[in-house]
Amino acid sequence: MKPIGRKTYYVFYAVLLLALFSCFPKINLRDLSKLRMGMSPDEPPTLMGVHPKEVIEWSLKETGDKIIVQNYIFSFGGAPPATYFLAYKNASLIFWGYPHEFARSSDEIIREIGRGALSRNKKSRY
Repeated sequence: MKPIGRKTYYVFYAVLLLALFSCFPKINLRDLSKLRMGMSPDEPPTLMGVHPKEVIEWSLKETGDKIIVQNYIFSFGGAPPATYFLAYKNASLIFWGYPHEFARSSDEIIREIGRGALSRNKKSRY
């Protein structure tokens, strides 16, 4: 019997990963077009038909504002799935984007929320 080669294992693992990624509910550009500033945390999951993978909550020490970050999986075309955050301050949507977009914001609060979400985020493969 002929032994199984490395290429066969690579193909097997690629198919397995693709199957696993396709099981997670994802958001896309059409879903993002439904978002509006000031939405409550309950509105986006209802409008998009996708619930967040994780919800992170805490309060800012300086101001006491309640922060909620919904962690979604974003998929666009053939690109690999990626982490995507929706951020709320006092139950009002104030920013959404990839973690690096939070880091590049000119608003210190948005940058702080991004850092807080990443540090509290469960370690993800996305």
